[in-house]
Amino acid sequence: MFELIQLKINLFSENPNHVTLRRHKLKGELDSYWSISINRSLRMVCMVIKDEFYFFDLGTYDQVYRNK
Repeated sequence: MFELIQLKINLFSENPNHVTLRRHKLKGELDSYWSISINRSLRMVCMVIKDEFYFFDLGTYDQVYRNK
């Protein structure tokens, strides 16, 4: 799994808008954050500060979205 996460981070650094990342802005209480997909069930959440992305959460949909 670590290799897949690293692959997605590398892809993000090359092209943050790559279609396979499915990057999108979150809504509701998480509306200041963004998310990318690692695979069908795993997400990584980040925030943007001065055009820099900081990843801080990794988990399933329920873990990163519903438990906030």
